Amino acid sequence: MHEWALASEIIKIAVKEAESRNAPRVAEIEVKVGALNSIVKEQLVEAFDIAKLETMLEGTEIRVLEVEARGRCPKCGNEFKIELPFICCSKCGNMDISVESGEEMHLSRIVLDYDEES
Repeated sequence: MHEWALASEIIKIAVKEAESRNAPRVAEIEVKVGALNSIVKEQLVEAFDIAKLETMLEGTEIRVLEVEARGRCPKCGNEFKIELPFICCSKCGNMDISVESGEEMHLSRIVLDYDEES
């Protein structure tokens, strides 16, 4: 389950960012995950919720947003939503397509909390 490794890395990045800005807490983290990645949202959230315990992120909420898989056909120029399990042009059926989005995974937002009372 690579969600554990991802959750750990997200926590490391967030802690480093908070410490570099002298923030005592991180209120929220937002992660964008492409639909073509094999990341299970629920497992990532669960791994994060467990890994954050006894860290400065203990009260932090994580939001995982799925990025739609989109493709473009070099043959006919069609831009379309990729529907798994078939990765082909929805217009002409060409299987040699260009994936435009859906493979990414990045930490898109960290909300720092400077209120030590929280």
